[in-house]
Amino acid sequence: MRKLHSPLEVIMANSDLTPSAPTPQELFEADVVQWEKDPESVSMENEVHVYFGRMNLLNCFDVGEEGLRIYNRIVHADGNGPAEDGSAIDAVISGVAAASANGVFCALSRALGVSQRALEIVLETYIDDGDATRLGFQEFEKRVASAEAEYAAREPATPARRPRV
Repeated sequence: MRKLHSPLEVIMANSDLTPSAPTPQELFEADVVQWEKDPESVSMENEVHVYFGRMNLLNCFDVGEEGLRIYNRIVHADGNGPAEDGSAIDAVISGVAAASANGVFCALSRALGVSQRALEIVLETYIDDGDATRLGFQEFEKRVASAEAEYAAREPATPARRPRV
């Protein structure tokens, strides 16, 4: 066996990002097919968690849409019809995705000691546009301070809500 030398060779050898690697959708579809054959052989809850981890979706709307898509795939496996965009289950899935994103922003803003809304404003281009530009901590702090000032000027002071723990 050839010894790997470059960091890229090591990363690619230990990664599922090689060109021949199956996509997250293909891996999930294989799990659903196996689950259809033998529901006891696959933990669908675990596979959904793994799937979303592999997808690396940043926007809660994208997460909600994908959640509805895989919900329909699993429900169809049981012989039921698809849920429509705007249906009750779509609202639940989208709400759960949004609440999860909000929880992350809340925890991160507390850990950093900044307002949650300012953090959301600064990270918005990363979430919505897929911006991959590195800011560095100094630039990040400047942008958060600017966003906090801008937000404070536009919005009346409201008491911070504490999520239930």
